[in-house]
Amino acid sequence: MNQARSKLIVGYYGENFGDLLMLKSILERIIGAGSDARVFTYGNREKLREFLDREFPFASIDIVPAGLAAFAKACRKCDLAFWGGGTCFMDEGGTGGVKYLLVARMLGLRVAYLGIGVDSQRHWKTRLCLRLATIIARDIYLRDPISLAAIQALRPKGGARLSLVPDMAAGIEPEIVPVDARSGVLVCLRDLTRYFPAALASEINTGLCRLAVAEARRRGQGELVTILVADGEVDSCVSERAKEHLENSGTLGAVVSGNNVASAIAVIARSRCVISSRLHVGVVAHIVGVPYVLFNYSNKNRKFCQHVQEPWRAWGRDELANGDIDMSIPNADLIRASAARIDHVFKELLDHAA
Repeated sequence: MNQARSKLIVGYYGENFGDLLMLKSILERIIGAGSDARVFTYGNREKLREFLDREFPFASIDIVPAGLAAFAKACRKCDLAFWGGGTCFMDEGGTGGVKYLLVARMLGLRVAYLGIGVDSQRHWKTRLCLRLATIIARDIYLRDPISLAAIQALRPKGGARLSLVPDMAAGIEPEIVPVDARSGVLVCLRDLTRYFPAALASEINTGLCRLAVAEARRRGQGELVTILVADGEVDSCVSERAKEHLENSGTLGAVVSGNNVASAIAVIARSRCVISSRLHVGVVAHIVGVPYVLFNYSNKNRKFCQHVQEPWRAWGRDELANGDIDMSIPNADLIRASAARIDHVFKELLDHAA
């Protein structure tokens, strides 16, 4: 086993809470195994540097500059390149970094996709990228059976080995806050205009805010609503409108940035309940045992709730209009058991690097 060379992680790392959460889980395992890491991102490199300095102050983790030439140069110091989690193949935008990982493969690196999801893939470009990924990669680890079936249907004979692994965020170990020490409601919205007409997207987010206000008032006088901005680049406008709505209702609490992963996890764990469109806010809520609702703007949210065997926590528009939040504590046994599978996959990746 060659641990002397670096591992190159590719993804949309910058301001997005979910992506940074998965990167945190990945880096903890790579560094814990005694290996060096380099990160190539499509996201904001300055925000990524802030995250790395805050979460890994004693580790030397390089951020690869933009462009194919810089990526190829970084590859020469690595033996493994992989895409690190998330829904990276979808019609709304997601090519899974195939052109970069093709360069890595041509330079002799082992290539893999780790803990990924596949969403809508009706467009020819999405399907082409999926097929190319199965040719470029040695291994593709999917985070749910539906994503596995989607990529299996496009894989040519002799293509990448496919298998299941839990969402990378399942590998984190946050502190659990006692129920009697929790207070308030957390709401996390996303800009839904890529998924719904603008008027409907605004109506849905207003409905989620109203649900948060109603839940805070139901819990008693003085309960406030915290806003978690999971992706400052994408969700700042809808979060600002949510802030205005909550100010007008007299329930506005703090506004927390998802780029500060530790603070975001802590505020989720301290909440009485969570209302979110962002998947990984729901994942953390489930891990720390906080009741939650995930608005199902994308099937990845429903697939997660089905995986943890609590499908009623994924809401569509009908539930948003008429549903009551299930305030029972989520059963995190399945997620906790999945951490062992994540550790096994990392050992497999690191042991078999070129």
